[in-house]
Amino acid sequence: ARIGELLAESDSLDAAAMARIQTDSVNTFAPVLVEALLNQSFYLLIVFVLPIPWQMLVVQKVYDQISGMLGHAGYEHFASPAGRRPSPLASTVFHDQHHGYFRYNFAHTFSVWDRLMGTLHPRYDDTVAGFERVIARRSAQ
Repeated sequence: ARIGELLAESDSLDAAAMARIQTDSVNTFAPVLVEALLNQSFYLLIVFVLPIPWQMLVVQKVYDQISGMLGHAGYEHFASPAGRRPSPLASTVFHDQHHGYFRYNFAHTFSVWDRLMGTLHPRYDDTVAGFERVIARRSAQ
């Protein structure tokens, strides 16, 4: 479901703050040129530092691009108990909250480090639970 629709129907969200989020799958490929060069230089330099086969780097880069597009698409794909405490997995709203607040949710796929370091958004688990309730109501109709 689109995150905006879930926000409108959810009862446990700071909808005004989350409405500031403007992400889409194009954002994954549209950084500032210097940022893009720095981010991508990792793939050129890592082969000289670590003995990683180039094929594995290609697989990792494909995964990175696909997960980046899903994470910025504006749809909540993973609102389920697997996306909140005690699970270490993160849902799409996890990264959207990072774009909305910038001080929280620095990870991408797993929330472990943010939970350990105190950078998990205080309402992340409640937000995902609210999305779950909206999705359950829609499914029951």
